[in-house]
Amino acid sequence: MKDCVKFYREGDDFGCFSNFSRHPIELDGKTWPTTEHYFQAMKFVGTPHEEAVRQADGPGESARMGRDRARPLRPDWETVKDGIMEKACYAKFTQHADIRKVLLSTGDAKLIEHTRNDSYWGDGGDGTGRNMLGITLMNVRAILRSEAEATKAAASGSPPQLSTPAAPAATSPSPPKPARAAPTAGGPAPQVSARAASTPARAPRKWAPAASAATSVPPPPPRAAAPAGFGPRRTAAPAAFTPSYEPPAPAASSATSVPPSPTRAASTAGFGPPRTAAPAAFTPTYVP
Repeated sequence: MKDCVKFYREGDDFGCFSNFSRHPIELDGKTWPTTEHYFQAMKFVGTPHEEAVRQADGPGESARMGRDRARPLRPDWETVKDGIMEKACYAKFTQHADIRKVLLSTGDAKLIEHTRNDSYWGDGGDGTGRNMLGITLMNVRAILRSEAEATKAAASGSPPQLSTPAAPAATSPSPPKPARAAPTAGGPAPQVSARAASTPARAPRKWAPAASAATSVPPPPPRAAAPAGFGPRRTAAPAAFTPSYEPPAPAASSATSVPPSPTRAASTAGFGPPRTAAPAAFTPTYVP
């Protein structure tokens, strides 16, 4: 079996893989002479140009009409064109049993539309093209193979074999620890670890009831009530405050002392006489 299958012209080997091959398809409630007719007409879906392309004389004419940029190309064409091509190819190879057999006979070989006229759907002639038609046919081949296996399994009454992940290796459980034998009469005492022997035994905890109201702290004695309209009663009046004023003593005279200031002149008109003595001591009187 070949590792690679190249096709291009409908008259060559594997020419049925070409969109120009005369294999009509039924899609969207209409009959299309070739997959090329359907693919090119979907560029103008919902317009009169769609029907005009469907009625073209041949696949070459439908291709020329579809490439005519004077016609209103749908705005999402670049997004949907790959899906439209796969839809047309799937209809072609499911509606014609003879070419479906040819496609499945290629096994896992790589399918290539070999032409320098197209670098998107073909390989560009030198392998630099994207070969999207070949990839589309390989996708359709995988779908047809899966459907054939499912049909065969249903006819035989056994479900298709599905690969299941390998079960993990079983691990043997660790053996249980042997039970400690009870000491026999007159036999040696059971061995106790050094840690257990050095740990003093704890006294069992005893439940103690909550403290009763009889053992609670008594509340403070009530405070004596104050007379109505007054604050708390004072027990004694504060001591009277009697400030005293003593004039400062004159500084001791010395040879270097500053001479006394001259006698203050009599006050001018409008002012009282100057003070000659210290003011009398102020003794406030406090009445409780």
